[in-house]
Amino acid sequence: RKLLNKEKEALIELSKKIEKMEAERDQITAIMKSPDYYRNPKSAPSGDQASLEKLEKKSQVLIHSGKSSKPLLIDVLIFR
Repeated sequence: RKLLNKEKEALIELSKKIEKMEAERDQITAIMKSPDYYRNPKSAPSGDQASLEKLEKKSQVLIHSGKSSKPLLIDVLIFR
């Protein structure tokens, strides 16, 4: 069946959310790869790693929810 306009808009929004999270992930990863990152006492490796893991989980939920026309309960809990 063809997607309804509302479904198309939801997929576009979903794509934007995923792209934003991927950009944030890439930014954190680039910072952590910096040679001075672990020498800087203000750096928080465990906190940054936790942020990366959280972003990965959220993006996986979004990717899987995009395969269904119905939102998952986890989407409602995480993104509201």
